[in-house]
Amino acid sequence: MLNANGLATERLDADLCHDVAFPLKDLRQLFSDAVKESGTDGALVGVWSEVLALMDRKIPSAHDDPTTVALLIEKTCNYLQNLFVEHMSTQVERNLERAQRGGVPGTRGLVDAFLKVGADDPFAEDGTVGGLPVWEVTYHCLRAGDLSAAKDALDLLANFPQAAVLVACLNHLSKEAKSNGGITSILQKTSIKEVFTLLCWGWLLYDCGHISDAVHVAILTNEMGYLRNTADAAAEMLVTDSVQLTKCSFNIARLLVSYTKQFELEDIERALDYWYLLKGLQTPTGGDVFEMAVSRAVYLTGQTEAIIGTIGADGKRTRAWIDEYLEDCSDVITRVARDTELGGDTTQAVKLYVLANAPVKAVELLCTELSDAIRTNRTRMNELRLLAEEFVSSHSDIRSSVLSTLCILLDVCTLIDLCESGLADKALSVSQQLRLIPSEAEQVPVIVGEFHLVPQKVREVIPDLSLQLMRCMVDAIHSAASINARYTKQVKAIVIYAATVNYKFPQHITSKLLQLQASIAV
Repeated sequence: MLNANGLATERLDADLCHDVAFPLKDLRQLFSDAVKESGTDGALVGVWSEVLALMDRKIPSAHDDPTTVALLIEKTCNYLQNLFVEHMSTQVERNLERAQRGGVPGTRGLVDAFLKVGADDPFAEDGTVGGLPVWEVTYHCLRAGDLSAAKDALDLLANFPQAAVLVACLNHLSKEAKSNGGITSILQKTSIKEVFTLLCWGWLLYDCGHISDAVHVAILTNEMGYLRNTADAAAEMLVTDSVQLTKCSFNIARLLVSYTKQFELEDIERALDYWYLLKGLQTPTGGDVFEMAVSRAVYLTGQTEAIIGTIGADGKRTRAWIDEYLEDCSDVITRVARDTELGGDTTQAVKLYVLANAPVKAVELLCTELSDAIRTNRTRMNELRLLAEEFVSSHSDIRSSVLSTLCILLDVCTLIDLCESGLADKALSVSQQLRLIPSEAEQVPVIVGEFHLVPQKVREVIPDLSLQLMRCMVDAIHSAASINARYTKQVKAIVIYAATVNYKFPQHITSKLLQLQASIAV
């Protein structure tokens, strides 16, 4: 696809990926090819030529380190020198007859030929060398990065007192070029703010509507280490240091998330390419920006299976789009599951935790939701009960200690059903097996003593379970032709237990228990 802003923005697929198993491919080459394919011309060609020339490798150290500054200056000088040499070569090729270069190789031969095309100064200041103005020869050799090619010109200029200091400096520069990198060595201590003019191109492109080009310039500079990122992924796009006003930080996360919004719903695979570049950056809450973006995509599109996979017939997760970026996708899927849980879709969240190979989290979620539903919503309780039973039956390989709380809660659901159905004898039998509520007064100290062994989520439902069992017993006593001692003992045991156990029953439940006890005059 060709973007209207200039750069070819067809999917880069996994070419943007850079993980241990998915090494970073040559982004510079990818962008170079994209520029060519897009037919970009005019000013954009110049911008990308500069960007690609300077961003050819990662910086060796910190942004403000002299080594980094020197490296960028060196590449800048080399680029400008090569650009000027190309310009001279082009002019000479267009004017071969006038240039009369012949077979003279090297910088000096090219400079002489170029000056023959354009120089026309019979009264050159301070004389000539080879019939060409001495200062022009010196300047063009300097600009081409080969000052030593103008040695004879410098020797001539050294005879003029007014040029002696400048010639001495140029001769020194020529010697430095052989040992310490010439101009680079001298400019090594130049302020970083004078070097990073290139980064202004990105902002200018953005303001001028070339958003795609600006985004990809930012990506390349960031991947090569030249971009100073904001510490907060939620910060503004450009943040200025309050102490050093010339020191700015750029929010690459905000840029890419904003950029992908225009196609994230229609082309998720392409959006994933960009989001993966943000892996490792943290959200204000401490989460990973890439994981956040994937979770958001799942929520907005509903394409869960395509993005993160599903459980196949063999019980394993099927391959999905995120597998192009990660060897282990469990953290990303867990993030999606957690966000789904917060959104209130427990059923889907449980499935996602299983997909993330995190069955313990699935069990914890089921226990929490089932415990709440037992106390507040019978319809919801039955729905979760079916989900929990299906989970337990399909995950028999999970150790019993993980499933114990969930299994107890399922037994509690069964007991509540028996109580509400008026099956007093069966309810008593199940209750005695559960050993959560004493069946007679003599058993109260034992059950109270074992209370500390009861899981927290089970403790939370004991008051409601006690009330359900009490109602069942009282109803059975009222409907029976004669008094059943077992029912009466159970009623007394519940009242004593509620007053004795080290767990505060809600006031309304305690009041109801006492009312039910009084109704049978026990």
